[in-house]
Amino acid sequence: MNGYNMQKTNFMHAVFIAVVFFPFVVIVPLLPTDLQPNALLFCALVFVYLLSQGKIILNKEQVILLFSLVGVLGVIPIREFTMETIRSITNYISIFMISLVSLYYFKKYGLKENAIKICILIWCFVGAVQYFIHIDFLTSLLRLARTTESRGVTSLSQEPSFYGIILFFFMFFVKDFKRHRIFFFALIVVQSLLFSQSALGIILLFIFFLMFLFGDMSGKIQIRIGVLGAILGIIMFHIIRTFFYGRRIAFLLNSFLTGDILRDESVQDRYFAITDSISGTVNNFFLPHGFYARIMSGFGAVLYELGLLGFPLIFVICMAIANCFNRNKVLLMLLAFVSLLPAIQLAHPMLALVVGYGWYKRCLREDSKIKNITNDHIVSGHNISLSKYDKRGL
Repeated sequence: MNGYNMQKTNFMHAVFIAVVFFPFVVIVPLLPTDLQPNALLFCALVFVYLLSQGKIILNKEQVILLFSLVGVLGVIPIREFTMETIRSITNYISIFMISLVSLYYFKKYGLKENAIKICILIWCFVGAVQYFIHIDFLTSLLRLARTTESRGVTSLSQEPSFYGIILFFFMFFVKDFKRHRIFFFALIVVQSLLFSQSALGIILLFIFFLMFLFGDMSGKIQIRIGVLGAILGIIMFHIIRTFFYGRRIAFLLNSFLTGDILRDESVQDRYFAITDSISGTVNNFFLPHGFYARIMSGFGAVLYELGLLGFPLIFVICMAIANCFNRNKVLLMLLAFVSLLPAIQLAHPMLALVVGYGWYKRCLREDSKIKNITNDHIVSGHNISLSKYDKRGL
């Protein structure tokens, strides 16, 4: 029986890793969408199981997510029910269910460093083959791969910008690796700059560097890392401009420095999607528009569709991302908000995974605090009740 339970556990762990870290791979062609519903379907089954076992205990942030989901249902009648309505509702259900199951996963297994390393190496291997040998390598596993010779490769995603988004989310886990952290950081930077060559990916890379610098570093180390990062950035820029002249990555870096980045068509589309969604929200006095149009902005879509109802949802997600780090929570929440303004869907399994990881890291800090308080009272000869710390979700 123990052997059977071990095999069952290993199988469930492998399935979770596969559906979350490879969200664009088509297993069964259920929907004509870029992001496949594999992670949502799997996590929905796990969620129902956990609910039947009485293992779902929601904390305040998770209750807010649940109420946001109820608010989504109230917004549905505003517009005609269409395919876009289904897509939007799926976004909000996904961020709720996948993040809760992710928290359960991390509490049960912790940070599975080796599994994540294998996933990064797979993404890198496919990207490298596409870049150096054949651009269509393994694109048959996807619904559709969209790129051109002048752009970067897609690896196991639909387009280079989606590849860059995947790499951004990977860094939240790489920063907590016990071994080979610098190597995997370097591997992600190479994939972002050389393979993906996505403007969005480069921006997200820079935002994460700021998050890591101000969230996990302090004092002299923070200054040293900041200076080292600036020096490496300058060296890398000159290498790219010298050896990759005429490539998209050189054009993007030059455009960043000269302020002409909006000349890039893909950047224009994403920029105006953000500004139009926010201006539309303000012009409608923060009242919900409902679900009738596809908006190429993560939080922009939330505000446009839900209006004021979207603010608690945004707050919870930004707070969870900030909890992946150790300090400067307000600044980290602001950076998280900026990073999720571009075209990152709420249904993205790796976004929900990062949210669950943020909740998990906060639980670890609370456990450490409880142990310190308990030890202090044992030393001083006092008893302490820990009941107020018990309800932290799942």
